[in-house]
Amino acid sequence: MKLQYDGNGSSKEKAIYFTNAKTFNDYIEMENQYIKQNNLVVKSIRNAGEIRDEYSYDVYQTNNGNVWFKVPNNFVE
Repeated sequence: MKLQYDGNGSSKEKAIYFTNAKTFNDYIEMENQYIKQNNLVVKSIRNAGEIRDEYSYDVYQTNNGNVWFKVPNNFVE
C-alpha cells in the first residue's frame, strides 16, 4: 500500500496523518509500513487522546525520538 500522508511526526501538532487510509486496519498497517521504511526501532508505543475526540494519537518511542501518528476515531467501513 502506498503511503500518502501529511505531517512529519515530530510532535502532536505535526503528527503524521495518512490521507488514504479507509479503515482502522489500513491505518495500523500504514503506521507499521512507515516505521519499517524509515528503519526505526520501536522501544514503546502509547496512545494519547480520548476516544470521544475526533482524533487520538499513537506515539512511538523510537531510536530516532518520538514519532506521532494522528488517528481518526470515526472510520467509515
